[in-house]
Amino acid sequence: MSATHEVEEIKAFLRDAVVRLVEEPDALGDWKDDTKLDDHYNSIIMVNLMVEIEDRFGIVYEPHEITVDYFSTIEVMTDFILQKLSASEAS
Repeated sequence: MSATHEVEEIKAFLRDAVVRLVEEPDALGDWKDDTKLDDHYNSIIMVNLMVEIEDRFGIVYEPHEITVDYFSTIEVMTDFILQKLSASEAS
């Protein structure tokens, strides 16, 4: 799988998960990958999103990574997932 394909697959997964999990997906409007999403979900939604990411990509979170900073936009989440996947492949 090419790196571009992997990035697009991750973004598609995240877009789908966000739309399913947020309480009012219509409130997202015409959102892009760099749209701030943290105003659209609460801690329960964030935890559910974290679990979906963990289940899909086999990511294990470090305590300092359990913060909205890592889940603020699709771009930020994609970069975070790619870093975690790269680190797990290196070990």
